[in-house]
Amino acid sequence: MNQKQVFRAGFGVATVFLMVLLACGMAQAASLPSCRSITYRGPAGFLAVQTSPSGAVAWGGELNNKMEEAGLYMINVLVNGHPEDSVNGHYLYFPHASLPPSKAHSGGTFVLQVDLQSDSGHHYVNVPNACRIP
Repeated sequence: MNQKQVFRAGFGVATVFLMVLLACGMAQAASLPSCRSITYRGPAGFLAVQTSPSGAVAWGGELNNKMEEAGLYMINVLVNGHPEDSVNGHYLYFPHASLPPSKAHSGGTFVLQVDLQSDSGHHYVNVPNACRIP
């Protein structure tokens, strides 16, 4: 086998491998629940995501014990794994916000990453969450 044939064979294998990865990624995104209206519940509270008719994706959350909500929040909002927004600072309650349709593209994967250091000294992180933007 000469170098040209080895290159073609390697290129063919790489192309097939890439197609399989893309198909798996698309299948995974298709299998995600819709962000139309979903709540992710955990042992200490919940995260909620809703999509408006105009395509804006709103999010928020709540702790079961409202007294624990005051504290330092570090929240990252990801679409397709890329940061599209963040909320960082001290809040007396669980923050909420929304992404406009220009950042929340239909078919994209929406994820919230939440880290709260409560004023009470307790530490909270998000429950697993991911949904497909309608």
